[in-house]
Amino acid sequence: MFTLLFSYSRCIQIDHGTHTCDNCWLSSNPSGHFSLDSFTVSKIECSDKYCASCTENGCLNGGQTYSYIVTCEKTGYDSTGQHSGTYSLTAQNAAAPNFTYSAGSSIAVFKATGGVGTVINTIQATVQDNPEDFDTITYVQNSGPAASFIHSTADLFYLDTNNGQVKVLKDLSSEFSYYYSMNLCVTDRRNRQVCHVLSITLHACFQTPNCTDLQDTNLHDTFGTYTGHGGASNVVFQMVYPQPNQHFDDFSATWHDLTWSFDSNEFPEAAIDSDTG
Repeated sequence: MFTLLFSYSRCIQIDHGTHTCDNCWLSSNPSGHFSLDSFTVSKIECSDKYCASCTENGCLNGGQTYSYIVTCEKTGYDSTGQHSGTYSLTAQNAAAPNFTYSAGSSIAVFKATGGVGTVINTIQATVQDNPEDFDTITYVQNSGPAASFIHSTADLFYLDTNNGQVKVLKDLSSEFSYYYSMNLCVTDRRNRQVCHVLSITLHACFQTPNCTDLQDTNLHDTFGTYTGHGGASNVVFQMVYPQPNQHFDDFSATWHDLTWSFDSNEFPEAAIDSDTG
């Protein structure tokens, strides 16, 4: 890419004002990094874009200053002469790229809300140091996710390299709850790369019921004055939740059965059905 540095349109100052130059040239260009076309000075394109310590023409090193001299000439019946000016350009090192994840580096994905194409995270990269930095980045899926447990389904999630979004690739409805990780990277124009791990917890099968599955049947203590809750074997509360075989219809009908027991019980009149909860 040619970078415009200066444009010369006027030249010799005489008694009657400033006159347009007839022509200009680079009278000194020791680094070889510059070119002049008509009245426009440009930095020539770097031929070694990934150089660390650059030596090729057009390839600048951060912190170094490069000088050149432009000479312009005006000829005519009332004015003839030349004018030269010395100019310099100091190169700055671009900052190495970095990025964060918009939703954090450890996220949870739920089967009910993780349909195919759902965006679950986004890479937020910082690569441009200032508005004049025209550096670009490339998104890279370096590794992962590994194949899922039981189903051995590969690539449930993927990085969209067009925009840095992490998306759901495949249907999660029959997947097993599991942990995944992806190693994702951004690379800048000079091939400098930074990578961060994204950890994903997939909640695809709610095997273990919790308190939200508890259905209260209005049992209350009235000091023996109320017997409406019935006698022995009446249900005082129960767990209401999808049966495991609804999650694992492709698998055994027995290995995933749940067994219920009291963790603690201060109600000696109660018993728990080990099969139903």
